[in-house]
Amino acid sequence: MALPAEHGGWSFWLEPILLGLLLAPTIAGLWLALASFGVFLSRQPFKIAWADRQRGRRFQRTRLAERFLVIYGAVTLLALAAAVTAAQTVDMLLPLLAVAPLVIVQLYFDLRHESRHWLPETLGPVILAATAASIALAGGWSLVPALALSGIMVSRAVPTVFYVRARLRLEKGQPVSSALSTLLHVLAVFAVLGLMLAQLAPALSVLAALILLARAVYGLSSFRRPAQPKHIGIQEIVFGLVTVTMAVIGFRLS
Repeated sequence: MALPAEHGGWSFWLEPILLGLLLAPTIAGLWLALASFGVFLSRQPFKIAWADRQRGRRFQRTRLAERFLVIYGAVTLLALAAAVTAAQTVDMLLPLLAVAPLVIVQLYFDLRHESRHWLPETLGPVILAATAASIALAGGWSLVPALALSGIMVSRAVPTVFYVRARLRLEKGQPVSSALSTLLHVLAVFAVLGLMLAQLAPALSVLAALILLARAVYGLSSFRRPAQPKHIGIQEIVFGLVTVTMAVIGFRLS
């Protein structure tokens, strides 16, 4: 009721936060991380409260969900205000404003009880990835390099969503095609490679994208080792942290 049911969402929230704070640590960035946390947590109680209201009934869980929603909303607004005060600028909010329409689309699917549709599952990580750019802007980065950080995170997250969806179906014995997952990972490699050629991403980020491609090809092949959903989730947390670590090291070295 108070915490997201999708465990993979925790990694997608944490990765851009770590990338931003490790490369551009500021007090304003910490406040932005807290604001992002409030938004991330708000989705679960919102879905519960809305579903109960649609049924025209109020339960104990409905009241609790509404309270959590108010608390998370207050934390988000206060954290945003504190971030703007600490940074003494609102420029860092530009990436967050840019993904606001995507939030509306995601809420639309939530209201229709279609949260497991591929589109909202893909939009969620994209929305969260904007936090990396905002934290970098709060740390004094210019707009284009800051957006490149979010680009790295999007290149990691979007293919991963399709890989995990396919992998879970495969482990259930359902027919799966690996073509889409592989294609998206290849496109991600070229996207990060383009950022590197533009001197907006380190070579280690390209290597990280290649590692993700290799794990997707292996994970959807007949040579894979069968795994439970929770083990797949743990593996993806590790791959996410590896991606962030390699990016941070690459930026530091360059």
